[in-house]
Amino acid sequence: MENWTQTFTGKKIDFLNPDPEQIVIEDIAHALSLQNRFNGHTKAPYSVAQHSLMVMRHCPEGSELEGLMHDAAEAYMSDLVSPLKALCHDYREIEGRLTAVINARFSLSANVKEVDLRALATERRDLMPHLVGNWSCLEGVAPFAETVIPMPWEVCEMMFLKAFKFYDRAECDCKK
Repeated sequence: MENWTQTFTGKKIDFLNPDPEQIVIEDIAHALSLQNRFNGHTKAPYSVAQHSLMVMRHCPEGSELEGLMHDAAEAYMSDLVSPLKALCHDYREIEGRLTAVINARFSLSANVKEVDLRALATERRDLMPHLVGNWSCLEGVAPFAETVIPMPWEVCEMMFLKAFKFYDRAECDCKK
Protein backbone atom coordinates (compact mmCIF):
# COMPACT_ATOMS: atom_id res chain seq x y z
CA MET A 1 0.00 0.00 0.00
CA GLU A 2 1.24 3.48 -0.87
CA ASN A 3 1.93 6.05 1.89
CA TRP A 4 1.14 9.11 -0.20
CA THR A 5 -1.69 11.07 -1.73
CA GLN A 6 -1.87 13.07 -4.93
CA THR A 7 -3.10 16.65 -4.76
CA PHE A 8 -5.25 18.90 -6.92
CA THR A 9 -2.13 20.43 -8.54
CA GLY A 10 -0.51 17.02 -9.05
CA LYS A 11 1.88 17.11 -6.09
CA LYS A 12 2.73 13.94 -4.21
CA ILE A 13 2.45 14.17 -0.42
CA ASP A 14 4.21 11.34 1.41
CA PHE A 15 2.48 10.97 4.79
CA LEU A 16 5.55 9.44 6.44
CA ASN A 17 8.11 11.84 4.99
CA PRO A 18 6.37 15.01 3.75
CA ASP A 19 8.47 17.24 1.52
CA PRO A 20 7.97 20.98 2.15
CA GLU A 21 8.45 21.67 -1.57
CA GLN A 22 5.33 19.62 -2.34
CA ILE A 23 3.18 21.79 -0.04
CA VAL A 24 1.50 24.61 -2.00
CA ILE A 25 -1.22 27.03 -1.00
CA GLU A 26 -3.35 26.25 -4.06
CA ASP A 27 -3.80 22.64 -2.88
CA ILE A 28 -4.57 23.71 0.67
CA ALA A 29 -7.16 26.33 -0.36
CA HIS A 30 -8.82 24.03 -2.88
CA ALA A 31 -9.08 20.97 -0.65
CA LEU A 32 -10.20 22.85 2.48
CA SER A 33 -12.89 24.69 0.50
CA LEU A 34 -14.36 21.34 -0.58
CA GLN A 35 -14.23 19.65 2.85
CA ASN A 36 -17.22 19.93 5.15
CA ARG A 37 -16.74 20.50 8.85
CA PHE A 38 -18.35 18.05 11.28
CA ASN A 39 -18.51 15.30 8.62
CA GLY A 40 -21.30 17.27 6.96
CA HIS A 41 -23.64 17.07 9.97
CA THR A 42 -24.59 20.72 9.73
CA LYS A 43 -27.81 22.27 8.47
CA ALA A 44 -25.97 23.38 5.29
CA PRO A 45 -22.57 22.55 3.77
CA TYR A 46 -19.88 24.46 5.66
CA SER A 47 -16.24 24.15 4.67
CA VAL A 48 -13.04 23.92 6.65
CA ALA A 49 -11.81 26.87 4.54
CA GLN A 50 -14.67 29.07 5.73
CA HIS A 51 -13.95 27.99 9.32
CA SER A 52 -10.29 28.93 8.82
CA LEU A 53 -11.27 32.34 7.48
CA MET A 54 -13.39 32.97 10.59
CA VAL A 55 -10.52 31.98 12.88
CA MET A 56 -8.18 34.26 10.90
CA ARG A 57 -10.52 37.25 11.27
CA HIS A 58 -10.56 36.89 15.06
CA CYS A 59 -6.85 36.31 15.62
CA PRO A 60 -4.73 38.99 17.27
CA GLU A 61 -2.80 41.20 14.89
CA GLY A 62 0.27 39.41 13.62
CA SER A 63 -1.16 35.89 13.94
CA GLU A 64 -3.78 36.05 11.18
CA LEU A 65 -1.82 33.70 8.93
CA GLU A 66 -1.66 31.10 11.70
CA GLY A 67 -5.43 31.37 12.05
CA LEU A 68 -5.94 30.88 8.34
CA MET A 69 -3.56 27.92 8.18
CA HIS A 70 -4.30 26.20 11.49
CA ASP A 71 -6.11 23.27 9.83
CA ALA A 72 -3.93 23.11 6.70
CA ALA A 73 -2.89 19.48 7.32
CA GLU A 74 -6.54 18.53 6.80
CA ALA A 75 -6.12 19.48 3.13
CA TYR A 76 -4.03 16.33 2.80
CA MET A 77 -5.49 14.12 5.55
CA SER A 78 -9.19 15.14 5.65
CA ASP A 79 -11.07 16.55 8.60
CA LEU A 80 -11.84 13.86 11.16
CA VAL A 81 -14.24 14.71 13.94
CA SER A 82 -12.27 15.23 17.17
CA PRO A 83 -13.65 12.21 19.08
CA LEU A 84 -12.58 9.89 16.24
CA LYS A 85 -9.24 11.65 15.82
CA ALA A 86 -8.51 11.04 19.51
CA LEU A 87 -8.83 7.28 18.89
CA CYS A 88 -6.50 7.26 15.88
CA HIS A 89 -3.01 7.50 17.35
CA ASP A 90 -1.17 7.00 14.04
CA TYR A 91 -3.38 9.67 12.45
CA ARG A 92 -2.48 12.18 15.17
CA GLU A 93 1.22 11.39 14.82
CA ILE A 94 1.13 11.80 11.03
CA GLU A 95 -0.98 14.98 11.35
CA GLY A 96 1.57 16.39 13.80
CA ARG A 97 4.43 15.63 11.43
CA LEU A 98 2.62 17.16 8.47
CA THR A 99 1.58 20.22 10.50
CA ALA A 100 5.22 20.77 11.51
CA VAL A 101 6.29 20.67 7.84
CA ILE A 102 3.52 23.08 6.85
CA ASN A 103 4.39 25.43 9.73
CA ALA A 104 8.04 25.43 8.68
CA ARG A 105 7.14 25.89 5.00
CA PHE A 106 5.06 29.00 5.71
CA SER A 107 6.90 30.29 8.83
CA LEU A 108 3.95 29.74 11.16
CA SER A 109 4.37 29.76 14.92
CA ALA A 110 1.45 31.28 16.88
CA ASN A 111 -1.09 29.17 18.75
CA VAL A 112 -4.70 30.00 17.87
CA LYS A 113 -6.47 27.35 20.00
CA GLU A 114 -8.57 29.85 21.98
CA VAL A 115 -9.86 31.53 18.82
CA ASP A 116 -10.46 28.11 17.23
CA LEU A 117 -12.63 27.09 20.22
CA ARG A 118 -14.67 30.29 19.99
CA ALA A 119 -15.20 29.57 16.28
CA LEU A 120 -16.35 26.05 17.22
CA ALA A 121 -18.84 27.49 19.73
CA THR A 122 -20.14 29.86 17.05
CA GLU A 123 -20.48 27.06 14.48
CA ARG A 124 -22.29 24.79 16.95
CA ARG A 125 -24.76 27.57 17.77
CA ASP A 126 -25.44 28.57 14.14
CA LEU A 127 -24.99 25.37 12.14
CA MET A 128 -26.16 22.68 14.55
CA PRO A 129 -28.99 24.20 16.60
CA HIS A 130 -30.80 20.88 16.54
CA LEU A 131 -28.19 19.27 18.79
CA VAL A 132 -28.88 18.62 22.42
CA GLY A 133 -26.46 18.38 25.32
CA ASN A 134 -23.20 20.10 26.01
CA TRP A 135 -19.81 19.70 24.44
CA SER A 136 -17.41 19.65 27.39
CA CYS A 137 -14.65 21.31 25.33
CA LEU A 138 -16.89 24.38 24.98
CA GLU A 139 -17.61 24.87 28.68
CA GLY A 140 -17.10 28.56 29.42
CA VAL A 141 -16.28 29.36 25.76
CA ALA A 142 -18.25 32.30 24.35
CA PRO A 143 -19.21 32.22 20.66
CA PHE A 144 -18.46 35.20 18.47
CA ALA A 145 -21.23 37.76 17.91
CA GLU A 146 -21.23 37.14 14.16
CA THR A 147 -23.61 34.63 12.59
CA VAL A 148 -22.18 31.88 10.41
CA ILE A 149 -23.75 31.86 6.96
CA PRO A 150 -22.22 29.10 4.81
CA MET A 151 -20.67 30.28 1.55
CA PRO A 152 -20.17 28.38 -1.72
CA TRP A 153 -16.90 26.49 -1.92
CA GLU A 154 -15.64 28.58 -4.86
CA VAL A 155 -16.02 31.77 -2.82
CA CYS A 156 -14.23 30.20 0.14
CA GLU A 157 -11.34 29.07 -2.05
CA MET A 158 -10.93 32.52 -3.60
CA MET A 159 -11.14 34.27 -0.21
CA PHE A 160 -8.66 31.81 1.32
CA LEU A 161 -6.11 32.47 -1.45
CA LYS A 162 -6.57 36.25 -1.22
CA ALA A 163 -6.19 36.19 2.56
CA PHE A 164 -3.07 34.06 2.27
CA LYS A 165 -1.49 36.47 -0.21
CA PHE A 166 -2.37 39.41 2.05
CA TYR A 167 -0.90 37.91 5.24
CA ASP A 168 1.93 35.76 3.85
CA ARG A 169 5.26 36.50 5.53
CA ALA A 170 7.29 33.89 3.66
CA GLU A 171 8.19 33.43 0.04
CA CYS A 172 5.80 30.98 -1.66
CA ASP A 173 4.72 29.69 -5.06
CA CYS A 174 1.38 31.51 -4.86
CA LYS A 175 0.14 31.95 -8.44
CA LYS A 176 -3.28 33.55 -7.76
